[in-house]
Parts: sequence; C-alpha cells; structure tokens
Amino acid sequence: MDEQNSQPEKPSLPSDEDITARFQRIRDELEAMKLADLPEDLATKASEAGTKPVQAGRMPEVPNLEIPKSTKKPTNGTPGNYNYKSLGIGMSAAYSLVGAMIVGFGLGWVYDRYFHTIYGQVIGGLFGSVLGIGSAIFLINRDGGNQ
Repeated sequence: MDEQNSQPEKPSLPSDEDITARFQRIRDELEAMKLADLPEDLATKASEAGTKPVQAGRMPEVPNLEIPKSTKKPTNGTPGNYNYKSLGIGMSAAYSLVGAMIVGFGLGWVYDRYFHTIYGQVIGGLFGSVLGIGSAIFLINRDGGNQ
C-alpha cells in the first residue's frame, strides 16, 4: 500500500491587486447608485428632530442630545431615590440578632464541654438571644427615627 503524507491544499489568498480591484469595483457601484429622496413626512420629522435630511454621499449631522436636568429635589423613599441607610440598619440588626444567638450557643457548648454539664447550651442560647434582641433594638432606635 502506498502511503503518502498528503495534506489538503490550502486555498491561495488573493493578491493585494485583486483586493484593491474588488474594493474599487464596490466603490464604483456604490457611487453609481442614486439614492431616493426622502418622502416629505420623513424630511419634516428629521428637521423637527434638529437634523437635516441625509443627502447622497454625505453623512447626517450629529443631533443635539442635551437632556434637560430635573429641577425637582427627590424625597426619601420615592422610587429612584432609595433610602439605603434604612436597609443598612435593618441588615445590621438582623446580623447582630442571629450572630449573638450563635455566639451564646457556642459559649454554652464550650462551657458544657469544659465543666461536663448539660444546661450550658440552653443558658448560653437564651443569654445570646436576649443580648441579640437588645442589640437589634439599640441599632434600630440609635438614630432617633431619622432616616
């Protein structure tokens, strides 16, 4: 059996002259096209928008995109002006409540293991819960209700 190390032939790339000729042909075809004039209603819409109708061979002018700024001062709690301070206070209260319960339960567990008792976790969990609730109340009322 005759084995040859044959690989598929790579397609030949066009020369620079071929590419230049193709671009020139496309450019000539585009210049030969006559673009239709805009209908009257589109021309008036374009003039109302502050632009001029596009003419063949020219790019349109850049429209004026100045957006008037609002003079109204947003109030707290309205859509678009969220009050993130209240969200932060609420999240801090939730984390301190849960964290204090976990720490109290953990200290009770350590107490049980060290002194070989059975009530350390219960007492530690309750103590942590009381401290967590107190901390949450303190965090919520700390700013005096001002938001």
